[in-house]
Amino acid sequence: MDVNNLINKAKERLLNIIIIILALIIAFNHYKTKAKDAELLKDKLNTELRKNEVLKNISNLEKKFTLLRNKINDKSISLVIDSLGNMAKESNVNITFIKPQNENNRGIYTSYPFQLTVTAKDFHKIGKFISKIENSPDIYIVENIIITSNFNLEGEGEIIANLLLDTITIN
Repeated sequence: MDVNNLINKAKERLLNIIIIILALIIAFNHYKTKAKDAELLKDKLNTELRKNEVLKNISNLEKKFTLLRNKINDKSISLVIDSLGNMAKESNVNITFIKPQNENNRGIYTSYPFQLTVTAKDFHKIGKFISKIENSPDIYIVENIIITSNFNLEGEGEIIANLLLDTITIN
């Protein structure tokens, strides 16, 4: 009986070892599957984080565009005249005539033309004024300019510049 008892114990141990090996194989396969799933989730998380970053950048750009559009579209006649008057003072030119014209709808934007006459003692001041207009963040476009002078023989007089300029709003 001892031999039979030993054989039965050996069979039980062998069976237990086989069951443990099968359990380890199943656990290892399950672990590999879950590790792949975890890696896929990490990739998906990274992709979503990149998408969120792009969306955040788009949102910031939209906010900047809205602010810029609001600034560009703030074009009451008095603000335009004040802005041009400030640029004229900084350039040492005198505005002698300003007249708003009819607006022109051009699809994505509307232009608001102005006739403007300025005078100065020399061409450099007129040039400085035109440069300030063209570089203004309020977006002015010099469409036409006619410059004349009325100096007498003694060298007294002034430079006269007749300008047609546009300012725009985004529709």
